[in-house]
Amino acid sequence: MAAVKIGQRFYCSPSPAFSPDGDTLASSSADHTIRLWEVRRGKCIQVFAGHNDGLQQVFFSPDGTLLASASWDKTAIIWDADIGRILHRLKGHNGILQALAIHPDGRILATGGNDQTVRLWDAGSGELLQVIETHDNWVFSLTFSPDGRTLASASGDETIKLWDAKTGQLRQTWRIPGPYEGLNIVRVSGLSGVQKDSLKLSGALD
Repeated sequence: MAAVKIGQRFYCSPSPAFSPDGDTLASSSADHTIRLWEVRRGKCIQVFAGHNDGLQQVFFSPDGTLLASASWDKTAIIWDADIGRILHRLKGHNGILQALAIHPDGRILATGGNDQTVRLWDAGSGELLQVIETHDNWVFSLTFSPDGRTLASASGDETIKLWDAKTGQLRQTWRIPGPYEGLNIVRVSGLSGVQKDSLKLSGALD
């Protein structure tokens, strides 16, 4: 398969997504648009426009009828994936949206971003179901377990948290080790105060 020049700008580090049948690829970028591509021919077949800033992530529902997008404009949009019509514009986050996940049954959408919250939405009605507030930094990534019972969130606060997807209750917190975790710098000479502080933030011991 040949590479395709798609004409979109990517400063938002977007994540493309395949449709469930693998025939279509959705891409997003800094130009505020989503483009749908026919995988076999590498041809753009639709352009969705509705966000007011760059897009960070797109995600198809399990049945392929819906497409969700997360944007730097602080909103998520649920689209009709066939015709590009906006079904619901989800407002409530106070910062850039970074992460999306759709429940395996297609009925719940999870969003996360730099306001440090995870929000659960009814994908059919666009209603806000729950706000989860325990991270201390950006929420960078979200995913549901295959059975739909657990939602995992990864954050810039160096933790991964596992949630009950139905109740929003926290089940587990895993701390991500820093790159210098456990490194003893007590007797290390020649380091400035700023360098020591930076190493300690990465897990070093002083």
